[in-house]
Amino acid sequence: MTGYMGIDIMYKFTIIIPFSNDEFYISDCIDSLINQTVNFRDEIQLILLNQASFDDSVEILLNFKEKYPDNISIIDYDDFSRDLICGEYVNFFDSRAIFDAEAFERILRYLNASNIISINHDENKKINLLKDYKYPLIDVCSCFVNRNILNDYLDLYELYK
Repeated sequence: MTGYMGIDIMYKFTIIIPFSNDEFYISDCIDSLINQTVNFRDEIQLILLNQASFDDSVEILLNFKEKYPDNISIIDYDDFSRDLICGEYVNFFDSRAIFDAEAFERILRYLNASNIISINHDENKKINLLKDYKYPLIDVCSCFVNRNILNDYLDLYELYK
């Protein structure tokens, strides 16, 4: 399948994780993503954004990248580009987040059964980002966004800012 600007969609999920001096937390976060019941190598891309970390976070993440070179990218925060996204659905997570082993399987089941793009967990309300794109309580950490819709939105944003 081809997505934005002709970039192949290689994964179901792209997870973007900014990090800075998280050496005590980052391994647990990455392990919880690698150990999902969905196949990590086939379904999940990780883009790890270094925010000028000066502890051992980068070295820890390089060990993960060595094991999963096709799934994990480690880049400087300022070098991030949406062109790096190879997943159908995109989300941003905190480097201290830890996920239940079946989390992505449940999310995938929901996404496959629904045309709704986002879930606002505070009100347990389903939000269609195409219609309610100015919804004031959307928390980027609470929603998976289809990459093509995200890119369309960013293109419009660039035109009108």
